Amino acid sequence: MPVLPRPERLSLHDAINYVAERCQSETEKAGKAVLAALSEGALAASANVLVSDRSYLPGVVAGPLPVGPPRRVDAGTGPVPPELWAGYPWPDFLRRAVLPRGNPMYRKQTADGHGVGPVYSDPMIATTDIDGWLERDGGSHKVPASRVGEEKRPIGTIHEAKQGLDLTPQQIMEKIAKYERWISGVLSRFRNYKIADTDTDIFFQLVIEIADLFTDALGRNSYTTNIMNLYNHGVQNVTGRPSFKCVQDILNVIRAAHTRLERNPRLLKKKKDKEHTLQIDNVFIIHGRNEAKRRELKEMVANTFHLKPIILSEQPNIGRTVIEKFEHYAETCSYAIALFTPDDEVHFNEETYLQARPNVIYELGWFCGRLGRSSTMLLLKEGTSMFTDFAGIIQMRFKANVSELEGEIRKDLIAAGILG
Repeated sequence: MPVLPRPERLSLHDAINYVAERCQSETEKAGKAVLAALSEGALAASANVLVSDRSYLPGVVAGPLPVGPPRRVDAGTGPVPPELWAGYPWPDFLRRAVLPRGNPMYRKQTADGHGVGPVYSDPMIATTDIDGWLERDGGSHKVPASRVGEEKRPIGTIHEAKQGLDLTPQQIMEKIAKYERWISGVLSRFRNYKIADTDTDIFFQLVIEIADLFTDALGRNSYTTNIMNLYNHGVQNVTGRPSFKCVQDILNVIRAAHTRLERNPRLLKKKKDKEHTLQIDNVFIIHGRNEAKRRELKEMVANTFHLKPIILSEQPNIGRTVIEKFEHYAETCSYAIALFTPDDEVHFNEETYLQARPNVIYELGWFCGRLGRSSTMLLLKEGTSMFTDFAGIIQMRFKANVSELEGEIRKDLIAAGILG
């Protein structure tokens, strides 16, 4: 497979994800560290600059602006001043970062007497600058003092983000309440039953985040499923934008969940107290006797896709029977890949053929029932007989090496939501 070149410049959204992946941290903490670095000047962003009327162009004497909205003139690409970032709190930065081309950024300037300044759009950060920032002084960048009070505590260092975000039930309830208010705000800005232009991308991001929050807090749950189904149905119209009823129904689901969790907070503790919590990056590898192919698949999952391969034989028994051990570790996985290799020779009605081991067949069937066919994958080595019962499962055939299927495996993991 050819190696794709790394982009020279990254959008805010991609830069945050890049930092989170490099540091193995929560996206929120990585985003806050990026904002702090931009505010301090430790990171620099450039953007397309628009200025108001001719009075802001270099070499032109400033004069009074005409009546009405100022006309914007393209002034090319330029650096975004650090003080602009310092003036934006985290929620505004987050909304800007999730938009595909970046949200326009305004900076008021009162020295000219007009109170109008340049507009910066599509901010980008050089990838090499991010690398250098992470390597300098261990990547330590604190929140400026002006925002410490607002955030209630300093962001701390990049390496602090590696500890992950472990929310208490109370913090989860507070976050649900915030999403409830934000989505209520989106609903209030509808005009003639049409969503505001500035809310279209933001609402999609809010839907993804609240759905992920419910999954992280409750595991598999009906709220996440209902929210995603309502969103997908709500954008199936001529405009391709969420309808008023779509936003309203999603808000009602969130309010119902909020009410239920307030009445029964133990629901939030059940998942936290479980010893085997479902992990989005845990991928169960089902295999037979072919150790070489098992190792190859394991290395691909771990080193190429940066996921956590779970192989039953490598896990401790802790006094469990084989079936108890399998169920214990299988329940922590959000995806399963079955490796069918010609391990057993079968004689039936004067016919001889090669098939996978019985445990491989059983375990694949278990995962199909547990996670659904969309969260299971079957890799079939040529020469292995296939059961018609597995015809509805994603199947990929390889001749000699599992690496032949790397591109196809990546696509299906992305489609299943396992890879970003």
